[in-house]
Amino acid sequence: MKKFYLTPILLLLTIQSIISQSNFIVMPKTPSIEIKNTPGTHQIVPIEFDLINQTNAIVNSKITIKSDFSTAPVISQISSNEQSKISIVNDNQTFTLNPKEGKEIKRIFYINVLNGLTVNYDKVFYIDVTDSGRIIYKIKVTIKPSDAPISTKDYLDWDGPHRLDYVTKVESNDNILTVSGEKIIDDDNNSLYTKKYVKLEKGESLIIGERFKLWRWNSYLKSNPLALITIPFKIRPEISEGGSKFYATANSGITNLGLNCEITKFQLDKYNASGKKTTIKAALGIWAAPSVEELDSLSTSGAGGKLGKGAGKIEKSKQFFVSTGLTLTFSYNDISFVIVPAGWDIGTTSIGNNWVYDKKWWWGFGIGISPKIFSTILNK
Repeated sequence: MKKFYLTPILLLLTIQSIISQSNFIVMPKTPSIEIKNTPGTHQIVPIEFDLINQTNAIVNSKITIKSDFSTAPVISQISSNEQSKISIVNDNQTFTLNPKEGKEIKRIFYINVLNGLTVNYDKVFYIDVTDSGRIIYKIKVTIKPSDAPISTKDYLDWDGPHRLDYVTKVESNDNILTVSGEKIIDDDNNSLYTKKYVKLEKGESLIIGERFKLWRWNSYLKSNPLALITIPFKIRPEISEGGSKFYATANSGITNLGLNCEITKFQLDKYNASGKKTTIKAALGIWAAPSVEELDSLSTSGAGGKLGKGAGKIEKSKQFFVSTGLTLTFSYNDISFVIVPAGWDIGTTSIGNNWVYDKKWWWGFGIGISPKIFSTILNK
């Protein structure tokens, strides 16, 4: 008989437990919060929320608030050392919701951040509000790095925490530079976007040196690797073709204008207090351009020459080629001096394909410009 009466009692207790898990809700004032890290300062951050009765009965319950340091993405997680400097105040709260006194009450707990905490990029953790071990709300907390200005010396310190690995933008406000970009945070080259604020003293400037590589795609595109280049000077070495010797020649004239794409480069950007930028860079790239070359019957292969009406007749013809080569560019702001250590002209017609210099190595030099429109398009 004891079993017979005990089963309904247990069933009733289970039903009451289920009801109690849903008889109130938690509504925080904000679902997420940002804390501006201020090294050397002890911070107490209040988090306010409402507890709302969903029934017409009196609700007595207890909520527990815990920190969750494991849910955030790995690169944004709070380290174990940083965790020791973060705690929750008022983490256990008992309350009563009496409909006669109102459907809701307010509760406040606090995030306690000790003055030893310093972050150099956004760190994220969550706060779990639980009822009987069940999570009823998650609040996202982001600790952002301090925006207090640092000196140029502190920013440029190779072993310090402030220097960015890839700078995407620099803005000026009076004598404060806002440097935005990527900071590598681990040995796997994972990076996070962040900002640093650098104060310039009178007459001081900030020089940022960076190496951009094609395989780091995002920073590579934002650095504007494209330029328009012409190679008016081509030097062709001596060659032998069909039993004839053709001596080294030099050509000049703007017969090509092409696109140069940098593969890798080292760049120095100098910023003054007004935000004006001066750029000096050296780069290795690939260049391609449509080109026109004037051929004659003496420099085309075949009996009497492809152009000649006879062996002693010299005729000339301009032919379309595709020119390509490796480039070394040395730039000041948007103007470049270009050296092509190895270039080739590729014929597109039967006459061009029979030219003695078709697909033969040459070297040369020229000039280039980097139009603003390229930077505008690549940074959209």
